[in-house]
Parts: sequence; structure tokens; C-alpha cells
Amino acid sequence: MVDDNSKKKILIVDDEEINIQLIKDYLKDSDFEIATAKNGLTALNYIKTYGDIDIILLDRMMPEMDGIEFMKELRTYSQYKYIPVIMQTALNSINNMSEGYSVGALYYLPKPFKQRILLEMIDKLLFPSDDENEPSEQQSN
Repeated sequence: MVDDNSKKKILIVDDEEINIQLIKDYLKDSDFEIATAKNGLTALNYIKTYGDIDIILLDRMMPEMDGIEFMKELRTYSQYKYIPVIMQTALNSINNMSEGYSVGALYYLPKPFKQRILLEMIDKLLFPSDDENEPSEQQSN
């Protein structure tokens, strides 16, 4: 049984304060605890220190350590490699998307994106529905 009193923690990793604020605004009516980091290196250090992240919203293009480098490094730690990641970026070519998926991003969200799409992605990753994988009931005659 899941403890309903425990908030899910989302780590927003983006070097642009305006993007961090936009995502926070999108999540303001949700019951998530939010942490932020300005680049992949800071995010990695945060995770190593606190380790209680449920999902990562990761920008691809950042100084010091970009999203791809961050993902490669994160996946070397067995205790963190299964944290779900949504990579969000303005780089939306097929090759860029493929590279994001190849390093372990579960979703690739091109900027600009709508609040509803982000919330649906988060919901699917954090609260998967058991009946999504079950065939629909058929009426018997």
C-alpha cells in the first residue's frame, strides 16, 4: 500500500530560470515536492546527496553537463538508473529524439509544450494504471 501522505518529488533540471518557473507554475495545483538544479552536474550532486527523487524533468542543452551527459552518468549508478526521466528541449529532430531515448529518457518533450501534456506524462510515469494493459471487457451475449 502506498502512503498517501508522502509527496512525490520532482527534480527540474534547466539552466533557464524562466523554464523552471513555467514548469513550477504548471505543477502548482499538483501535490508534488519540487527541487531544482541549473545543470546536470548540480542535479547529479543533488541526487547523490538526497537520493529521493521520483521523476526528473531534464533540459537537454545546459552548461557544464548537458542532459545527454547527465543521463549517461546517472545510468552508471544502479540505485538511480531507474528514476524516470522526461527530457524537454527545443532540439526535436528524429536524431535528437533517438539520442535522448538511447540514453534512457522515457519521454522526449519538445519545447514549447502544453501543461496538459506534461502532466499526463508525469501521471503515466508516477501513477501507472493497471488497467491500461488489460484488454477492454467485451459484452457476452
